[in-house]
Amino acid sequence: MVLATRRVADGLAGVGELHVLVASHAVDPAQVAVGIETDRRLLVAALLAAGYQVYAVNPQVVGRYRGRHGSSRAKSDRGDAKVLADLVRTDRHNHRPVAGDSLLAEAVKVLARAHQSLIWARQRHVNAVRSALREFYPGAVVGALVAALGCLNQQVAALEQQLPARFADHQDAAIIRSQPGLGVVLGARVLGEFGDDPDRYQTAKGRKAFAGTAPVTRSSGLRTVVARAACNQRLVDACYLWAFAALTASPGARRCYDAHRARGATHHQELRALGDRLVGILHGCLAHRVAYQEQLAWPAS
Repeated sequence: MVLATRRVADGLAGVGELHVLVASHAVDPAQVAVGIETDRRLLVAALLAAGYQVYAVNPQVVGRYRGRHGSSRAKSDRGDAKVLADLVRTDRHNHRPVAGDSLLAEAVKVLARAHQSLIWARQRHVNAVRSALREFYPGAVVGALVAALGCLNQQVAALEQQLPARFADHQDAAIIRSQPGLGVVLGARVLGEFGDDPDRYQTAKGRKAFAGTAPVTRSSGLRTVVARAACNQRLVDACYLWAFAALTASPGARRCYDAHRARGATHHQELRALGDRLVGILHGCLAHRVAYQEQLAWPAS
């Protein structure tokens, strides 16, 4: 049964209006389950702070649920709202509520993501410069691209000055920095994307699945193992670089890489597998609040 419908603005006034509307039907915010297609933005933070049960459902999953209501593929905000409401009303036991990360972890995530986005933008400009230099008369555009690169370099450097202080203030920073291959920048990305809610990942398998390092097994008919496609691409990129850096920082990681390469694995396949192992090691260190130890992580066979 639909109790009320309302379109609210994405801002302070809209959030206040939403709270008033919900309060007219529920006394305790903990009794209210909210379905939404993102786990970020200020609206989600406001809902979590108010004490609602917030479930962030992947848009692809919502699309599949939409097919239960009809086959026309019609899509609207009102229709999506009903699908999400029905989903969290009947099937929320199959979904995980949004974790409540600390404000410091959120701050680190914002800085780390901004830094990562600028680096990606800088690489796109570098590729554009390289492509322009192959043209017959590149001078018409190279100057503008080089100027943009200079600005990007300045902003990347500015963020790299802010990241260490924020990252160092976090309680998990020492454990994360103890991992082989994780410096300030990569460590901040790993912390920001994983978050710091102690109840988010019950097992190392869950953390690996979120990181996208754990493969997916398909056993309907023929059994196949494929790389995970639905994952956090920012975290995938960070774990790939982490595994590559660990090759020179950890003798055990190097042995594991060389052994798999000798059995025919490609460089990229083995870096994904090594990243999966490193994420599991990090999970154990965070769960037991201990720093990385090479001998325990990679026992001699």
